[in-house]
Amino acid sequence: MPRSIRATSSLQSKSRRSPSQEERVRDADRTKRKILDAAAAEFAAKGFSGARVDAIAKAAGVNKQLITYYFDGKEGLYRSVVQQCIEAGPSANEVKPHYATLIASIFDSIISDPVPTRLLLWQALESADSAGLNPTQDVRIRQNLNDIRARQRSRELSSDYDAEFILLVLMASLSAPIALPHVLKVVSGGSGESRFLGRYSSQLQRLFAVSQQ
Repeated sequence: MPRSIRATSSLQSKSRRSPSQEERVRDADRTKRKILDAAAAEFAAKGFSGARVDAIAKAAGVNKQLITYYFDGKEGLYRSVVQQCIEAGPSANEVKPHYATLIASIFDSIISDPVPTRLLLWQALESADSAGLNPTQDVRIRQNLNDIRARQRSRELSSDYDAEFILLVLMASLSAPIALPHVLKVVSGGSGESRFLGRYSSQLQRLFAVSQQ
C-alpha cells in the first residue's frame, strides 16, 4: 500500500476512535449544565406546574429523553435546580461580614440574578409537594435565624424584635423588587429603577441595625 494511502487510513482511524472516559464525562457535564440552565429559566418563569420538559429540552438543545436519563424526569430536574441555587449562595461555614455589607451583597445578588428568588416565590405559590422546601433550605433558614440571634447578642442588630420577625421581614424586603415589579415601576417614578434600587439598598442596610453613634 502506498505511504500516502497508509497515512490517510491512519488519520481516518484516529478520527474514528471512541472518545475517552474523560471526554465522555466532560460531554455529560456540559449537557447537564445546559439542561440545568434552561430548566432554571423555565421553572423561574412558569413554576413547577407550568414548566414543560419539551420547552426545557428545546432551550438546552438536547433530546428530552436526556432529562429522564440524567435527572429522572421533571421532578428530579426541579430538585436539582433548587439545590444548585442553594449551593450557589453563601456557605453557612463562611465568616459572615458586617450586617450592612451582608445585606448589600445579598440584595445585589438578587437583583443581578433574580432566578433563585423567583423559584422561591413559585415554591410559596404552588402547593405540590415537589415545590416545597427541601431539607437543605430548611437547614439554611435555621442557620440564618441563629446568625440573627448572634448579631442581636453582639448588639449589631436590635433586640427589640424577634429573630423570626427580622428574618421574615428581611426576606420579604430583599425579594420585593422581584416579587412586585409592577409596584417597583410605580414607586420608582421619575427617578428610574436603578437609582431607586440604590436608595432602597442603603435603607435596607439600616433596617434593624443598632446605631453605632
